[in-house]
Amino acid sequence: MRAPESTGLPEASVELLAAAVQGMGPAALESDPERRYGRAQLVALRAGAAVLAAHARADAEARRPRSVWTMLCGISPELREWAEFFALSERIMQQRRKLTHGELPAVTAREADDLVRDARRFVDVVVEYLTRRSRTAAEVDSQRVAAGRL
Repeated sequence: MRAPESTGLPEASVELLAAAVQGMGPAALESDPERRYGRAQLVALRAGAAVLAAHARADAEARRPRSVWTMLCGISPELREWAEFFALSERIMQQRRKLTHGELPAVTAREADDLVRDARRFVDVVVEYLTRRSRTAAEVDSQRVAAGRL
């Protein structure tokens, strides 16, 4: 799993994706299940934000804040299932914390391990998605340049 190198993607997108990739090790090695789960959520959130940054427009009007997962569903339909999954996993953990009043673990070690694995898969999917997107953008740019020379 590695981030695309010279991509033509916005710097923010590359930085967020790099942070997601770098966060996988600490997430996997965290001994406390709740913190491991939380770190995996953060990895996935950064990867999702990298996609949003790649789609950002300078003229985007200010809107009410929405979650990364909600925006990702609208921007990248092929990532919708992942976005819905991570939004749900976030809500489940929050609800469990409320129900247990912090007295019991909100997640098990198995659930944390599963989320780390899923976050790693999601980062891989995002790397592939952004690599495809940057290649397509480069092809369009070269076609425009060629058309301008004719």
